[in-house]
Amino acid sequence: VRVGSEVRRSTPGPMELVLALDVTRSMNDAPTGSKESKITSLRRAAKALVNKVMQSPGGAASIAIVPYSAYMNVGTSNPSPPWVTVPPTRTVKTCKTWAPLPPNCKTVWFDCYVDGVWKVRGCSRADPPGCTNRPCLETTTRTDVWRGCIGARTDGIPTKTTSGTDKWLDSIGSPTSPRYPGFYNEDIGGCTAEILDLTRNQKTLDTTIDGLKVFGDTHIPSGLLWAWHVLDPREPYTASKPLPDLELLGGRKVVVLMTDGINWQVPRFRDGAYLNPDHSEVRVGWKDGQELDKLTRRLCENLDKAGILVYT
Repeated sequence: VRVGSEVRRSTPGPMELVLALDVTRSMNDAPTGSKESKITSLRRAAKALVNKVMQSPGGAASIAIVPYSAYMNVGTSNPSPPWVTVPPTRTVKTCKTWAPLPPNCKTVWFDCYVDGVWKVRGCSRADPPGCTNRPCLETTTRTDVWRGCIGARTDGIPTKTTSGTDKWLDSIGSPTSPRYPGFYNEDIGGCTAEILDLTRNQKTLDTTIDGLKVFGDTHIPSGLLWAWHVLDPREPYTASKPLPDLELLGGRKVVVLMTDGINWQVPRFRDGAYLNPDHSEVRVGWKDGQELDKLTRRLCENLDKAGILVYT
């Protein structure tokens, strides 16, 4: 008589995974002792994780990519989403041809903080001061349209300097109201890559990761907040399943945050724009990063309460 036994592991259920990826200026640097930039390492690590998750046995995985700096890019597939205060199209007069610089005008480089990291020769200024202020010889016009860039959601009054609080910065309890403020790319120097909603197409995921470019300065709560939006079935993103439905299938919701770990930019409470910590409108307590780090912790705690696993 032969007696045998077999143990079978339960097959894992479906996963909804968001990769919140720091694409800020500090990611252009290489860590000490490495020749590879942090953004290059991030791309490689993100693609490796996508491949591992997609090739794992069990329930199908859906993955989203949330590139973040401070401002976020929600795209314009809906050019007038009801949850964004979309700035109207505008025509702006700009200079096409400037007068030549004075012969004694030169650029002087100096050490400074760049996205929270002290960098040798990281900043520049004109010497003598003001020598770059020269007359415009020929003007032109350009048309600015909203291209998906949004700031922080606050309860402030844009025209009132001291108004607003951090009420809406750590939760999506009311995901579409009040509205997020839309910004022209031209006013903030550009924007991050657009958020990629949950998908099972690995080629699309790899292409999105390969195309990530560095932009802006770091506000880690932006990445966490919009990862949460993607994993919530309510608008702005609706591809996610309700958590109870996912759990019935043995599934889970997960955020993986990849960052070099330095909070830098601070939301301006009156209008949702982002400022460097030395700006005159940054409030006491937010200048040294402590309130930013507290906000990041609150978001992680709130994600946990919502049943979402967070890995860093």
